[in-house]
Amino acid sequence: MGVIDESIKGVAIALRKQHRLKLPDAIIAATAQSLKALLLTSDLKLASLITLTRSRLKMDNGCISPSTLHNERNV
Repeated sequence: MGVIDESIKGVAIALRKQHRLKLPDAIIAATAQSLKALLLTSDLKLASLITLTRSRLKMDNGCISPSTLHNERNV
């Protein structure tokens, strides 16, 4: 089993408490936030977190269409 970075661990704990997330979801969200990475998810609870970068994606024949990928910062 791997080790979670202390800063990610702290963010995961805070997200878990604040948003009542399950531990795996909190770790995923904290990792994305810490890395300033775009988190692609169909989980509406994760997608609604204001601390994450999100994007609206258009599906084209069951695949994500790269031309429609536009990052947004949820404010």
